[in-house]
Amino acid sequence: MEFDITGQIHFVMEILPILEMTKSLAVGHSEVVTFAAMIVVRNPATQVSEEIQKWKQPLTYEESNAIKIKLDQYLDVHPEVIQRDIKIQEFADLLDVPKYKLSIFFSRDMLMPYKDWLNKRRLDLFLLQLEAGALKRYSIMGLATRCGFQTKSNFYSIFKKFCGCSPFEYIESV
Repeated sequence: MEFDITGQIHFVMEILPILEMTKSLAVGHSEVVTFAAMIVVRNPATQVSEEIQKWKQPLTYEESNAIKIKLDQYLDVHPEVIQRDIKIQEFADLLDVPKYKLSIFFSRDMLMPYKDWLNKRRLDLFLLQLEAGALKRYSIMGLATRCGFQTKSNFYSIFKKFCGCSPFEYIESV
């Protein structure tokens, strides 16, 4: 078996920025990053290189705009989708957009990961219904559940993250 050091070095140089990015995301978990690096470097026959190329390519203005239009059009027709526990892959399939492009779109164009975007939309729905007087018919958690929040702790943490206070504090202030 012939050993191609040039190919190995090129592959490692290609994967290095991704590993550094992963390492910055996994602060305190360097053993996970090290393990991932070992797998990639020890198994260069994988198609990781193709995946890296996808993620390295920024979306063009046209691609971002097309995704935004598809997203807006879909939500206009199916606003209830945000109330479901919908994973990014399922949402990408509904929009007929590759998952990696949708993920890049949310991170770069919406400035938040998909899950945060989805929770923010649910929170916006909650606040809209709150203003419309929905608390006359529902409890806070009842309304939160109608808006797509699965658990009380999830709802409270999302509310605090985006509003800076608890739902009770918010209601008292308005």
